[in-house]
Amino acid sequence: MMPKRWYSSANFDAKKPPSPHAMMYRKWGKPVGRLLVLSVGSYYTLFYLWEYLNKKELQRDMIAK
Repeated sequence: MMPKRWYSSANFDAKKPPSPHAMMYRKWGKPVGRLLVLSVGSYYTLFYLWEYLNKKELQRDMIAK
């Protein structure tokens, strides 16, 4: 059994409703974060794919000369 936390506030068990500001972040945080991660991931994936294909094209051009 865990000892009671004597240093915590007296009304620790009382539930306060979350502020509207916090609710906005709870509601939109995950979708916006997911969109940000997917956007940045897609950008870098396409960028490195383009670099890879450009490098292969330059190598092919050098061999053809």
